[in-house]
Order: sequence, then structure tokens, then C-alpha cells
Amino acid sequence: MLIPGKVVSLRLMYSVLLSTVAIVTWPNDRIGDASRGIYTTSAAGLDKHLPISDYCCSMYTSLVAVIALASCVAAAPAEDVIPIVSQSQEGPNPDGSYKWSYESGNGIKAQEEGHLENAGQENEAMNAQGSFSYPSDDGQQISLTYVANENGFQPEGAHLPTTPEIPPLIQKALEWIAAHPSKEDQNQV
Repeated sequence: MLIPGKVVSLRLMYSVLLSTVAIVTWPNDRIGDASRGIYTTSAAGLDKHLPISDYCCSMYTSLVAVIALASCVAAAPAEDVIPIVSQSQEGPNPDGSYKWSYESGNGIKAQEEGHLENAGQENEAMNAQGSFSYPSDDGQQISLTYVANENGFQPEGAHLPTTPEIPPLIQKALEWIAAHPSKEDQNQV
């Protein structure tokens, strides 16, 4: 057990599973028998004694290392600031409409406008349309236009992949299936 005799104060400093570190202060009449320090305990009992001065030195060393590391990170050079060439914003207006646009010094341009449809009704929906463009790593200008509404986000751009055309025989089969539903399909409707 950790507490031999009378203990004036016991403060837990660290706890990991079965191992515990504690500061033990002995009563004044027992100062000659034991010293004040850091003890680790486990299921086997009192394991190790570190004088408080050693514990404080390692704590101060860790603190100095953390401060030195933080100052190195803070002193790291920042990336170049990219200027905003133009910027505008209108709204949000009382009717739910808005409009914004910007252009930055590195060639990025973006704009969007939107409005609220069916305001105050159960089928209220926000509609937005806009575009953005930016230079790619190989120098090409990538442009994208989009619409976002109750049907989701719908982008369009020359760089986006497109679905291949359905082969004519498959298209003919799909049309025939749509024109001649099975009896099971008719019963489910």
C-alpha cells in the first residue's frame, strides 16, 4: 500500500492503467525517515522515488522544448499573399436574393447569384447559378458553370467527363421495354 504511517497530503499527478505517480508529503516528525518526492506505484506497491527537483527539471526542459518548437513554427516564412483584384456582394436581400463575385491576382474568378423560390411555402427552395474559373497547373484555363436547386448541384464544363452514348441496340431494347411493361410491373402501379 502507498500510505505508510500518517500522510499529510497525497496529490495524484499522473495515472496510466496500473501505474500511478504521486507526490507524498510526510508529517514533520517523520522527515528524517523519508523525503518528499515523486513515487510511482503499481499493483506491486511503491516502485520508484524521484526527487521533486528532478521532476521539475524534466518538466521545465519539456516546457522550454515546446516553446522553442512553437517559436520556430511561428517564424516560418508565410506564403505570398494573393491580392483580390475585384470583389462585389449584394445581399442577402429581404426577398432571399443575393449576388457576389470576385477575381484574384492569380487568375481565379468566381460569381454566383441566387434567389428563393416559393418563399414561405412548404415547397420553398433556394436556386443558385454561377461559375468559376482558374488556371490549371499546365496553364489551361478551367471553367465551370453550375446550377444548384431542388434537383441538386449540376455542373457543366469542358474538362468534366461525359457519359458515353447508349449503343443503338441497347437504346432500342430500352424503348421496347418501356412500351411493353410486364404484367408484374402493371400490377405494382
